[in-house]
Amino acid sequence: MKDLFALLSAAGVGLLLAVGMAVGGVLRRQRKLLLLACLALIGSGGLAARAGYIFVHKAKSRLASALKPRPKDDIYVALFGQSPLACTQVLAAQDQVVPRIDDAIWLHFTTCPGEFKRLLGRHPFEGGKEPTAQWHEAIPGAENMQWFRPQALGDTILVYEYTTEHSRNIQTFWASRDSTEVFYRDIAD
Repeated sequence: MKDLFALLSAAGVGLLLAVGMAVGGVLRRQRKLLLLACLALIGSGGLAARAGYIFVHKAKSRLASALKPRPKDDIYVALFGQSPLACTQVLAAQDQVVPRIDDAIWLHFTTCPGEFKRLLGRHPFEGGKEPTAQWHEAIPGAENMQWFRPQALGDTILVYEYTTEHSRNIQTFWASRDSTEVFYRDIAD
């Protein structure tokens, strides 16, 4: 940032110098001063262009890093915190990079029953056992994810959901009956 400020300061000084020489050249009717004013103007324009290039390059780099998807393990830690048990392995994930455009965070992970109990203890989840025999359609929003298939967990699974006031955040767990394989969706508005 200091280099950008230095370039803009130098460009501003060059512009003031060019204007001053141009006024002096016109008042004194000296072509050499007018020529020097043109050269100073070209130089300050070059410095300003370089500062603009640096600004755009830095903005592009920051935007690219902000939109870069997080690793799947980082998504898990961001959602649930670090697990005291080393039994969780995230198998697949899709992050919500841009809120309101990307509808949810999706996870598929294996874990141990103790960790799953910890996850359910974070909010007052409602739900229980649910048969999957009647599920013929994909879960809304997961149509394009071949890996997101809670139906594959068996004919009866555990389904838990937590919804905040005005449905601003909806969290859903689909887990195997032994709580060792879990699908998770977090819709945040």
